[in-house]
Amino acid sequence: MKILYDYAETTYKAYPLACKPGCSLCCTQKVFATSIEAHYILDILSEKDLEKLFQIENYLRPKLTHNQILLSYKEGSEPPIEEIPESLEPCPFLTEEKLCKIYERRPLMCRLTASTISCEKGFAELPPFLFQISTIALQLVENIDLGGLYGNILDLLKFLYQYKKGLIEEIPDYLLNTVDVDELPILPEEKDLRKWVGNLYRIPVKEEFTFRELLQKLRSDFKNYEALSFLKVNFLVMYKGKVILNKREAKNIYLLGIEVSKEILKSFNPGQFLKIKINERMDPLIPRPFSIHAVDKNVVYILYQVVGKGTKALSEIKKGEILEFLGPLGKPFPRLKNYIICAGGIGIAGFGFLLQKAIKKRSFYPPEKIFYGAKTKDELVRLSFLKSFGISVEISTDDGSKGYKGFITDLVERELREKPKIILACGPKLMLKKIKELGEKYKVKTYLVMETFLACGIGFCMGCVIPSKGGNYLHLCIDGPTFLAEEIDIGFFS
Repeated sequence: MKILYDYAETTYKAYPLACKPGCSLCCTQKVFATSIEAHYILDILSEKDLEKLFQIENYLRPKLTHNQILLSYKEGSEPPIEEIPESLEPCPFLTEEKLCKIYERRPLMCRLTASTISCEKGFAELPPFLFQISTIALQLVENIDLGGLYGNILDLLKFLYQYKKGLIEEIPDYLLNTVDVDELPILPEEKDLRKWVGNLYRIPVKEEFTFRELLQKLRSDFKNYEALSFLKVNFLVMYKGKVILNKREAKNIYLLGIEVSKEILKSFNPGQFLKIKINERMDPLIPRPFSIHAVDKNVVYILYQVVGKGTKALSEIKKGEILEFLGPLGKPFPRLKNYIICAGGIGIAGFGFLLQKAIKKRSFYPPEKIFYGAKTKDELVRLSFLKSFGISVEISTDDGSKGYKGFITDLVERELREKPKIILACGPKLMLKKIKELGEKYKVKTYLVMETFLACGIGFCMGCVIPSKGGNYLHLCIDGPTFLAEEIDIGFFS
């Protein structure tokens, strides 16, 4: 977004604009923007600035997003006319000297509002080329914020502030979902405009991406997100909860219960995960990811295994202590019918919440059977909880101490021989590799819940990438953690 800002402004500066410090006739409360632009501004506002915003109530709100207007013209229809009053109130970010308090972070619409003559004459003039690039730039900034919101900048700032504070969950009707419009409004003969866009697209953003490549990736990653879920990912809201339980279930396996607001729990779905901040110290620095095991009333349960420094510190947390967490993150499980669950070891953790939702018939369907394996009977946990749903549970242990002696994948294959079914599996890499092979052998759809190193949780650090077929990569945090087995490069399981 900042690259787009800088590139558009550089183009404008090549023209003899009449705009100068103190010229503020266009600085009104009629500024429309996207949620990512508002988020960029929100970081620098003081509580006093925000209090001032909440005192402002009457201002213009768009009926359509910029891209919706473009689509209307493309389809041959006239968009609704915005009723603009004769006079508009000044922008609340203007200082007494008529300077912009948020100038360095002002929205794109402000950056593109200019004139080659003094606006004191009652009107403005803008060269046709600048008008054209402003139309394209506004289209692109909306594309960058796919899955976000569009509206008056004042509304967006108020909403995002309240959302981050946990004071609001629902998106107001006057905030619009952003719309993706891929085709740019450029005619074949407009060579200068094509050159301008081409140069923008070739600007490197990261070592491995150009502007265009990153824009295409954003489109791919976020096109299926609803606005509110995008905001959760974008903001990484840190919630707090009180520990009511941190009980040892088996050797090195614990059940953690965190009491949180019911409003927060409403956004949780099976298959998603939380990132829990273990303590206030620098070590461990990065919040650890954990599957949502179960939800009961206003308590979220995490089933985890102590495997390192972070989980060891978590196991020492006492009842009554306060934990902070991010989430929910990741995509929910796919809505499957006629499927079986296969879990190996601590891979059973994420399926409890799925069973809860499925039995209550809330968007998910129950599996026909659960296959659960571990090294020994001492590592089989929450069996009574699993069996309480009335679904058949088949058990295996490597040493034969409980159930079938051998790998759980042996039982899954026996089931597939009798009647092929969709598989949803989570467990060690070798187990997932075998499940992938069984899916190919019996020609059934197979979904794998993957695990890898995870840092930021929003797709930007590239730490959790998983190789996919064709030489590309998938982000566990935003594309997963559940993937179709056929999408994953077999080399990942080596």
